[in-house]
Amino acid sequence: MPPRRSVAFPNPHDSGSITPPGYAPAPHLASARMRSQSVSVQRQIDPASIASNIRTQEIAIPGDMVGCIIGKGGSRITEIRRLSGSRISIAKASESEGGERLFTITGTPECNEKALYLLYGQLEAERERRIANAHLMASLESINEHVIAEE
Repeated sequence: MPPRRSVAFPNPHDSGSITPPGYAPAPHLASARMRSQSVSVQRQIDPASIASNIRTQEIAIPGDMVGCIIGKGGSRITEIRRLSGSRISIAKASESEGGERLFTITGTPECNEKALYLLYGQLEAERERRIANAHLMASLESINEHVIAEE
């Protein structure tokens, strides 16, 4: 790989600099030195800064909806964890919580927001599926009553 070069642009306010015709710097840039550099930068991640940005949130999910979040063999919750980057733990079932299960989400605010989006999306999809099934059952019962009445 060829070495990268720095290119410095002259300040139009320095004596002897070349100023393009009609150039007038914006007032807030008048005293700024303009310089462009192409530099290869390796970002080092400071574990302390990551740890200081970790948040924990808890949400209660109705017990009858927990299965749709976990999925068969844990496949859905695994996918939500993978996509969001958050750590999601699910409390054991407890009778004292009114049939709800506590989900603890730990990660950066962005990861947690994505996890919540995915969790609530899964809950909404399940709610819609249940409503559609209820409508289908009502239609089938109506058809069944109509057939029985004709006999």
